[in-house]
Amino acid sequence: MSGIKYVVTTELFWDTLGDLRRHGNYMMLRDKIDDAVLRKVEDRQHRTARDKPFDPAGNLRDIWHARLSQEFDVVLFYTMSGDELTLAMMGNHGDYPHDGKNKSRSGPLARRIWNAVQSGHVVSPMWKTLRWSHPADILASRDLHEMDPREIERLREELMTEVETMARFEKATALKHDDPANYDKVIAYWNVLEAAETALVAAAKRAELSFERHLAHLPIEDMWRQTTDVETCDGPSFGQR
Repeated sequence: MSGIKYVVTTELFWDTLGDLRRHGNYMMLRDKIDDAVLRKVEDRQHRTARDKPFDPAGNLRDIWHARLSQEFDVVLFYTMSGDELTLAMMGNHGDYPHDGKNKSRSGPLARRIWNAVQSGHVVSPMWKTLRWSHPADILASRDLHEMDPREIERLREELMTEVETMARFEKATALKHDDPANYDKVIAYWNVLEAAETALVAAAKRAELSFERHLAHLPIEDMWRQTTDVETCDGPSFGQR
């Protein structure tokens, strides 16, 4: 084992990750971040041409950078100290000296990253928005538990409105929800609505829990969640609290 026990997330990391939430491959990038962390949990010295430390003689010494995709210029900057791995910032090749360019940026980037590391752990980014046209969009989101609890409540209210009006269903399908011919499709849609409500109830419970640091040895699906065990939430009947 590598000795890495905790994953720390900085405010700068969440802020710069937030800039990528509208990226068409955001979920893929989240998976890539998880992969990079898990490789370090397994082997602290693991390095490749795309995941390596900066020059130990330069301003960026002791800082690692991992390019997360060959198709997109997205880079994760992180540090390791003792039993902690700190996710410091998301950026791109324009943030640091690369291929003879941006030579003057190493100092400012180093200061930015170390200031973020020293500021300590930030539990959650408290995301503010999630747009959906089908309840499956809510189920597909892997960062519900990172949302502002007020936003989670707003989404639950939107689901209840949809239960009453089925307006989004009719807009997306051009079908009338009260037409008996569409019964099977309506029931299937209702099942997704109920699953989305259950997911929001579980996310709200996770968001309410306080914690200091993420345990790096948690399974990948829990990597971004709190260290406290949370029972699977089947939730109350749909629409109730």
